[in-house]
Amino acid sequence: TVKITCSDNGVGVPNEHRGKIFDMFYKASEKSKGHGLGLYMLAVVVRRLDGDIQLVRSDSEGSEFEISINSEKVMISSQLCPISDT
Repeated sequence: TVKITCSDNGVGVPNEHRGKIFDMFYKASEKSKGHGLGLYMLAVVVRRLDGDIQLVRSDSEGSEFEISINSEKVMISSQLCPISDT
């Protein structure tokens, strides 16, 4: 299994929103500048690779996500879409 951890230094995700953050078009606040697609699209890609994404920490200093993907799926994906150094 490949594990990727990502964190930010934002305001965090309030408890009442945590169950919805991966929903399409979901924005926790009307002040949000995005369209509510970023975490949704990430979750779709991760699940297509038989993986999982979880919010592991969120407080006033930011949020941390953990992505787990089966290493066999990562190998197959890299063969289908090779990464170039150029």
